[in-house]
Amino acid sequence: QFVAKRGSPNLSLRMMGEGTQHHSRRQVQVVFVRHGETWWNRERRLQGQIDTDLSDLGQEQARITGARLRELYPDGFDIVASS
Repeated sequence: QFVAKRGSPNLSLRMMGEGTQHHSRRQVQVVFVRHGETWWNRERRLQGQIDTDLSDLGQEQARITGARLRELYPDGFDIVASS
């Protein structure tokens, strides 16, 4: 498991449990995916405080995105975070 360590303007990563004498560096790839269209998006309503359902288009966008991510990352991900 990696932990982001704040310091200088550069963000460094270190393995949890490692001593501070040496750091193991590994290239990390971060993938951001935004949710599909919701019914409230479609109605141009202000949102953010509650979850709203995906519209029919949003559900299709989610299916397409899932299929594309499986193509690009067949081995999956080490960590997935959602908000």
